[in-house]
Amino acid sequence: MDYKDFVLVPQHENYITIANEEGTEELFQIIFSIESEKLNKYYVVFSKVSDIEQSYSEDGDDQVEVGAAELVLDAEGNGELVKIETEEEWLIVEQGLQEFDENFE
Repeated sequence: MDYKDFVLVPQHENYITIANEEGTEELFQIIFSIESEKLNKYYVVFSKVSDIEQSYSEDGDDQVEVGAAELVLDAEGNGELVKIETEEEWLIVEQGLQEFDENFE
């Protein structure tokens, strides 16, 4: 099923901190966001800054592990990351990743 209900929005210098299982905050860079008009939602795709830096080192490869979440903004513009739950939402994110890979290889 080709489901093109999104727009990729490149990010520049956007960082977030996410607490890991031990409660330690780690720095992540938002690689791009996805806007779904049909679902009226935004999603962000991000990666650990340390993984990105490692991928640029001489002994690193050019692939990094990424995560994704829904981004919910409040009236003041503060964001909260919400776990993606539905197959429809994951399909949008997966297609966004494919398009990003194709455009930026």
